[in-house]
Amino acid sequence: MIPSPSLRAAVAAAARSTDGDPIRAGRSTASELSSQLGRDRVQLVIAFACGPHASATQEVAAGIRDTLPGCAIACVSAAGTLDPEGEVESGPAVAALGLVGPPVRAVVRGRRVGAASRSAPGEIETAAAELGTELRRELGAVGSAMLLVAPESFRPGILGSFTSASEAGAVIGGGTASGPKPITVAGPGESPEVVDLAVIGFGAGVRMASAASPAARLVTPMLPVTRVARNVVLEIGGRPALEVLSDAVRGRADRPTILVALGPREDAKARGGHLLLRGIAGVDPASKGIFLAEPLVEGQPIALAIREGAAAREDLDRSLRDLSRRCAGGAAIAALCVDCAGRGHSLYGAAHVDSRAIRTRLPGLPMAGFFSSFEIAMFEGQPRLHLYTAVVAVLYAPS
Repeated sequence: MIPSPSLRAAVAAAARSTDGDPIRAGRSTASELSSQLGRDRVQLVIAFACGPHASATQEVAAGIRDTLPGCAIACVSAAGTLDPEGEVESGPAVAALGLVGPPVRAVVRGRRVGAASRSAPGEIETAAAELGTELRRELGAVGSAMLLVAPESFRPGILGSFTSASEAGAVIGGGTASGPKPITVAGPGESPEVVDLAVIGFGAGVRMASAASPAARLVTPMLPVTRVARNVVLEIGGRPALEVLSDAVRGRADRPTILVALGPREDAKARGGHLLLRGIAGVDPASKGIFLAEPLVEGQPIALAIREGAAAREDLDRSLRDLSRRCAGGAAIAALCVDCAGRGHSLYGAAHVDSRAIRTRLPGLPMAGFFSSFEIAMFEGQPRLHLYTAVVAVLYAPS
């Protein structure tokens, strides 16, 4: 995919500020977006704030509002930021993406839902469904969406509730950094409001193609679960699951953390599928089973995996090449990235690895993103929670 320079320059731009004051940082990024796109043309600003600014998303959004009074705003608390210049994993930074319509039509909505542990059953799922309904009412048809959640407020059920209500064709997103102001949102001309569940909906006139790339190398073959009791995997490929786990770590001096990688089922391969990583919650020597945080069904393909930088580099490059091909024929507008906080320097031993890969495979494309507590991306046709994964989404106008 070769981005259209004329369309790109007209409808999207990226900016970064490392000013230590959050209001000035918001103003600085907004001023840069204004200079590139035109003050009265910016429809939406998506900003990611890290370092001390992660606890000051409302102040960052207020600075953006001072400079761009007519746009919608979503400002997200982040463990770090990504943009075309690279990554910031420590210190104050705001990375922002500005979008202009048409062709981009976007709506930002949010709710204060509180901690999942203190919410009534179904309460947060209902709030997510209401946000989806609002997007559909505003946009008519929701082509795609970005879902942002404070980690304390997340429940897996919100993914299905939001998607069913919004009828969004594609959903990405992730978990914010923990803190008092996880997300701040504002509609055009509105004062910024702190929320812990937010959605950004894009109209059907702009499409989203996404890729999810896990930072993992398989250490066992992909085999079906042959016996399971809810979230306890008892047998993998006809062997006791604990024996499979023991064989995977036997003789390893590094004692790596072993993850479970879920593969796509046969009936989902036509819709595309990658690996979905899950942690091992414990083992049961009596049943020779391994505990996961969610139930599985017999026949689910799984493998054991380790977190590895070399495998992450290779898979991300492959995923970005495939993403570029899937966007071919359209005019790329901008990219959004949700990158696990367990990647970055701690994974690679070097900075800017993921942002450099994106810049190489999507050259010249305005991009902004954040290091997240968890990631949301499509898997087997539905949005699912991911771990140790880089999610990259390209917004593009079809030809």
